[in-house]
Amino acid sequence: MDVSHIEKHRSITHRPIQPDPPSSPRAHPRVLIMRLNELEDRGLIKSVTIKQKPRLVRWELTEKGEDTVPIVQGYISFASKWYPSASLKNHRAEKAKQPDLLGLIELAAKDRTTNTLSTN
Repeated sequence: MDVSHIEKHRSITHRPIQPDPPSSPRAHPRVLIMRLNELEDRGLIKSVTIKQKPRLVRWELTEKGEDTVPIVQGYISFASKWYPSASLKNHRAEKAKQPDLLGLIELAAKDRTTNTLSTN
């Protein structure tokens, strides 16, 4: 891990908590903890205890988690290039408009088939 990454991480973890803007979606704390526990169980993140009482923890990516960053960035890059109007905002309300991973793969396969047929 390079120094800039450490400094960036330090600045994130030591910032005072700001209230979220009213428009940003929030997960219920129980759901958030469930998701964090799932990620920890899969070895993508680890909790670091900062303070015992009251309990305060910080979450860090593991090596396995760090290795997933380029995958997620690639997915985001692909989606923003081929589906620029797709949004992760309130994905429940816009579910019909947003492509899922399987849908993206099927569309890519269909495009590849169409392009192959038209060049032959």
